[in-house]
Amino acid sequence: QRRHGLVGWRSLRRSLRPRLSSWMSRAARKTCRWARGPRGPRRRPSSSLYCPVEKSNISCGNEKEPSMCGSAPSVFPSCKRLTLETMKMMLDKKQIRAIFLFEFKMGRKAAETTRNINNAFGPGTANERTVQWWFKKFCKGDESLEDEERSGRPSEVDNDQLRAIIEADPLTTTREVAEELNVNHSTVVRHLKQIGKVKKLDKWVPHELTENQKNRRFEVSSSLILRNHNEPFLDRIVTCDEKWILYDNRRRSAQWLDQEEAPKHFPKPILHPKKVMVTIWWSAAGLIHYSFLNPGETITSEKYAQEIDEMNQKLQRLQLALVNRKGPILLHDNARPHVAQPTLQKLNELGYEVLPHPPYSPDLLPTNYHVFKHLNNFLQGKRFHNQQDAENAFQEFVESQSTDFYATGINQLISRWQKCVDCNGSYFD
Repeated sequence: QRRHGLVGWRSLRRSLRPRLSSWMSRAARKTCRWARGPRGPRRRPSSSLYCPVEKSNISCGNEKEPSMCGSAPSVFPSCKRLTLETMKMMLDKKQIRAIFLFEFKMGRKAAETTRNINNAFGPGTANERTVQWWFKKFCKGDESLEDEERSGRPSEVDNDQLRAIIEADPLTTTREVAEELNVNHSTVVRHLKQIGKVKKLDKWVPHELTENQKNRRFEVSSSLILRNHNEPFLDRIVTCDEKWILYDNRRRSAQWLDQEEAPKHFPKPILHPKKVMVTIWWSAAGLIHYSFLNPGETITSEKYAQEIDEMNQKLQRLQLALVNRKGPILLHDNARPHVAQPTLQKLNELGYEVLPHPPYSPDLLPTNYHVFKHLNNFLQGKRFHNQQDAENAFQEFVESQSTDFYATGINQLISRWQKCVDCNGSYFD
């Protein structure tokens, strides 16, 4: 019995009598209880004193023999009423350390103590190196079961203080915050997650708007919302814009490869890539007209006026009622050819109304935020050898779109005008 870490009932009783109540842990007392008088003869243990889970829902196989339950004289009893899972739930770090102290007082070795604890409470409950560390501490006369204060930087920070630092300067780095608070960098990162802060790059915007430009965006958007509310006009809008289509639309991207496998080669983009410009005209009813510029050709006011004339002829065939009765409303940006005198004369000649549009506002143009967005996705990864290939790809794109595609883009104007008003004229997501 002594070789296996167990002692007899009488010897255990003699050794524990002076100091049992002072250094035996709560977990040990729960799992090993016996009754004895102050100096009287040994009494037969009762089930109510012996079984630490007498009133619990844990079943016991010794109901008929209560004297057998809890009768083991060791701090590690063989009580069948306790499962290993129940015992582990009953223990915390201090209780385990109290058992370390008990075993140390009994004169046992660290390896023997580890084996006894793991046999009683399940594998992994105690680690031999941990037991050795505590036994070394007990040998020095220190029987405290509390953790010692550790040196180095603190592992916790005040979240309110951290929030104040970040909100005062959102551009500060985590290492600067760690140095200011005298904590570890990983501690700052962990607490930033706790308070819901994440690192985000600024979003690219078309232009840095001035206050006057923001006010203009606000005024135009609010007036158009009011006008459409009183007299809906979205079905009268004809909109247009120009876009460069690159011959090479590939983009370098990361690939999943084996660790030893070399990455593939990707050509560096040239400074002036080959491209062709397309001009597209459309309305909520569908596509009206599109054309490509010849190599070396640019958009001028005369060229733009010619485009308007060609578009109007096609519009008369597609939507004659719009041209003759309601009157089309042109929505385009403020590029120089669009506001030049020849363009204005042509629009006045054809009876077109020009819808107000604030400067530097591509987010309020349906061609930019809707058609070109889907066109970019369609062209992604494609490579063309000549202009004809690019034109064929664009034609394939427009033929793949339904009438609802164009109506959706025009109808989004209302929500975008409203977002512009809600943001006081600033760019919105």
